[in-house]
Order: sequence, then structure tokens, then C-alpha cells
Amino acid sequence: KYMRLTNCDLGFGFDGDGDRMMTIDSHGIMVNPDRVLAAYAGYVVEKNNGGTVVTNVGASMNIEVMVKRGGGKVIRTPVGDAFITEAMIENDAVFGGEPVGAWVFSEHHMCPDGVLGSLKLIEALEYLDLSLEEFVQAAPMFPIDRVKIACPNNKIISAMNEINKKYSNIFNDVESVNEVDGIRLETEKGWVLIRPSGTEPLIRITVEGKTREDLETIMIKAKELVKQVIG
Repeated sequence: KYMRLTNCDLGFGFDGDGDRMMTIDSHGIMVNPDRVLAAYAGYVVEKNNGGTVVTNVGASMNIEVMVKRGGGKVIRTPVGDAFITEAMIENDAVFGGEPVGAWVFSEHHMCPDGVLGSLKLIEALEYLDLSLEEFVQAAPMFPIDRVKIACPNNKIISAMNEINKKYSNIFNDVESVNEVDGIRLETEKGWVLIRPSGTEPLIRITVEGKTREDLETIMIKAKELVKQVIG
């Protein structure tokens, strides 16, 4: 409401300690954080004539689309900005970030910085002479969904081990597997991340598909797999 009343073009929201930020468009609506992250990552790589970008296993596959378009590559880490910064140092990355709004700019310092992130985004928009809406439009947006399935704490480790052994019984089209944080299976039609909760007796499932139908198909398979191993 404030954005509309004051005719602002761009707004930001910050968490309590200022290390994360979310963007608000001129209509007062929060912009999809995966999409903003991907658009900015693509901008950095293109401006740098290539380079490595680091994000976590739960971020959208649109970041690969944008970074590869700019001639760069993506490295994925476990969820958490500490893992992001460690991988950035190890791989001399030009940028790193998570969809929660924790962005890291290696040319300045190796800490997530929400205020710096907002200023760097404004700088990019000014350099390209684009509105926020126009800027994020370049990044594709794929349907994504998340569910959680109860699992007793004393069964979570064995369940994850079984998932790792048995996923091929249900997913017969896996193109790549990432096990840095739970298990992420990538297929031609999308991906699924199955990982234990760090705070609750749950197993979390995140699915992103190229279409809504792809998402639903992958989610059905993922739920079936998790429920089989939990028993």
C-alpha cells in the first residue's frame, strides 16, 4: 500500500540483522526471490564475461538458465550462507546467494549483506536502464511446490539412506544426483530435493517442474518414495 501511495518504483524488506533482503515491485508486491536471484546472477556473469556462481540445492533451476546464458557455471551447496561463502572462496566465485535473500559479493566481502544487496541491485537496474519488473522478466519462472512428511527422529537417518538406495526404483529418468544436503535428483522435466528437517521430525520434499504437470508427476513419485522407506 505504501509503495502505491508514494509512487515508489522499488522497495526492499530486510530481516532483523540486515543480512537478508527481499524486493518489492512498484505495485507493492514481493517479487519471487528465486527469480530476482537468477536475474542478478545472470547479470553479474555476463558483465564479468563468465565466472562461477554459488547457490544452494534448494534454489530454482532458473539460476542455471541465466548463468549459463551469460557464459558462467553454477555450483550448489547445502542450505546455509556459511556453505555459500566457503564454496565461493574455494572456487573464486564472482557471486553467491540463496533465495532467502542472503547475497554475497566477493569483490567487497565474504558475508551476506542485505543492504549491500539492495544497493547492488539498484546499481544493476541503473546500469541496464530497466525497472525491477523488466529486469526479472528475463529469468524464467518454473512452478515449485514443497511438502513435509512426518518421520520420527530415530528413523530419519535410516530413511535417508534407504531413499538413496531405492530412488532408481521409482525415478528411472534421473540425469544427475547431488548429495551435498539430502538428495537432489535432476531429470529432464525438473528436479526434486528430499532432505531431513534440521529442527523437526520431518522429511521435506521440494519439487520444481518445467510445467505444472511435470511438477505433479515428480511430486507423486517423491511422496511414494518417502512413504515407502518410512513404512
